[in-house]
Amino acid sequence: MRIGRSLAVVLLIVSASCASMAKYDDGYTYPFGATYADLGMLKHAIGGKPEGEPADAFDFLYSPWFVPLFLLDLPFSVATDLVTLGYDLQHLDEVETAASD
Repeated sequence: MRIGRSLAVVLLIVSASCASMAKYDDGYTYPFGATYADLGMLKHAIGGKPEGEPADAFDFLYSPWFVPLFLLDLPFSVATDLVTLGYDLQHLDEVETAASD
């Protein structure tokens, strides 16, 4: 029973983090990529959109109204980054090996 409950908690954490799911969209990730993404979005939500960056459909995220969302997502991103750390390190090693060949 404890294993099932622990597995349910892990699955909830993994599925709860938006940044953790998005970090695999491009097919390449790096260790703690979701945490880095959340911190970057938090920085831009507080400070505004960087100058010179072209307009896109997600400009609404550069608003102070989204600070609570990014703060809420941050601990889930850290947790999922820890859970996926082994995969990310292995994948990073494979990418670096392929690049050096």
